[in-house]
Amino acid sequence: MAVTAHPGTAAAAAALRLSYFAAAIVALSLDYISSEVSFRASEERLVALTNAVMYGNIDESAELERMRLATALVQKYSPSGEATARTIEFGIRQDLKKIPAEIIAEFVVKNTKPEDLFQTAKRLEHLVE
Repeated sequence: MAVTAHPGTAAAAAALRLSYFAAAIVALSLDYISSEVSFRASEERLVALTNAVMYGNIDESAELERMRLATALVQKYSPSGEATARTIEFGIRQDLKKIPAEIIAEFVVKNTKPEDLFQTAKRLEHLVE
């Protein structure tokens, strides 16, 4: 919406503001997760941030357990349960592979200091007023 709205319109301003707000939330989330794993080795931080971006949790197995539970429910309650559950699980795994989580995590681990993400989030939040 931000790139298709006519420049200078209220729609363009709203879309831009929402984009900055979403980026600020992402920066705050990455900052929070980075603080949880700040004393771990660089490789462990990279894995934790990759999992957080991809699965929403630093522990991949916790999120995959939720996916298994959801597909088990589909399998149990859907008329063509097993086939539908397999199709859903395959689709989710394919979508997860498309997320550039490693690139984002590597950038955060190698190129940011602990306070950078929080300061970036604050600047993004106040960019468009």
